[in-house]
Amino acid sequence: MTAKNLPFFKRRLMEVSKELYLQHGWDVPKGIVNQALRNPLNFSRAEWQQAKRAMADPQLVKAMFKQAWQSSDNAETLKAALEEKGFFLARGDRRGVVALDYQGEVYALARWSGVKAKDVKDRLPDVNKLPSVQERREEIAKRMSAQLQKYAVEINKAYHRKHPSIEFKRTQLVERHRDERKALDDRQRARWEQETAVRAARLPRGMGGLWSRITGKYSRIRTQNELDAWQCYCRDQAERDGLVSRQLDERQQLQRAVKRVRDQRSKDIADLHLELSAYLSMQRGHAATAKVKADIAKQPETPKKDKSRERDRSRGPGPDFNL
Repeated sequence: MTAKNLPFFKRRLMEVSKELYLQHGWDVPKGIVNQALRNPLNFSRAEWQQAKRAMADPQLVKAMFKQAWQSSDNAETLKAALEEKGFFLARGDRRGVVALDYQGEVYALARWSGVKAKDVKDRLPDVNKLPSVQERREEIAKRMSAQLQKYAVEINKAYHRKHPSIEFKRTQLVERHRDERKALDDRQRARWEQETAVRAARLPRGMGGLWSRITGKYSRIRTQNELDAWQCYCRDQAERDGLVSRQLDERQQLQRAVKRVRDQRSKDIADLHLELSAYLSMQRGHAATAKVKADIAKQPETPKKDKSRERDRSRGPGPDFNL
């Protein structure tokens, strides 16, 4: 027996255990199913995103159906157990019983619960009392449309909560950069005045200055002072350029953070609009489910091929008339 290190937090360990249960076909514990699948009409937006990922796992969905079937003993308790997980019973086209998820996808109750059609008929004898698939889709679409509109309001509120914080950071950054530039200007001005005084003190005065002009020493000192002044100017300019470059980098980092927040908000709103449009189509009686509508809307358009040009290229060379 080998002990393996699992350096994960408890939530990650729960994911590992869920994968093991699904991989080996064991009965998934109720706690795992309850946490992964719940009624999306009661979700926050974060829980809504998590639910969409959970619904994509067919093994987990099948485990939920089995658990709902085993925990119920009549039609009402089965209906309540399924609706708690976001599935709604309906009358199928062939007089069978199906369940619809929040996206309008149809699941055959017998097959997904792992039971026989006769067992479903015994537990749900009055199939005609159930709404049809289209009626149930329209009902789900109406309820989900209102829920998605709440999510849109939640996205805008979250953005407006973040915006003052980002604006405060921007204001602080502008003030700090202004103070840094002023401090550098003051420091360079004081240093320039001090260095100018040192260079001026090198020049001889009085009779010595007159003699140094005759010997050429004065000219050499003045040339050296001009060279030193130019080097000091280049040094100060390099310091200013370095400060400005660093401040621009900081401003760009903040601007990228602002852009990420805006882009994420725009993407979230656009995704909600796609899903809302799909639900509105369902509500108007279209047969396609919300999932299909949203997936089609997200697909990139493929350019149409010019078939006439393809035919021209596929033709062989014409007859050779050269004799």
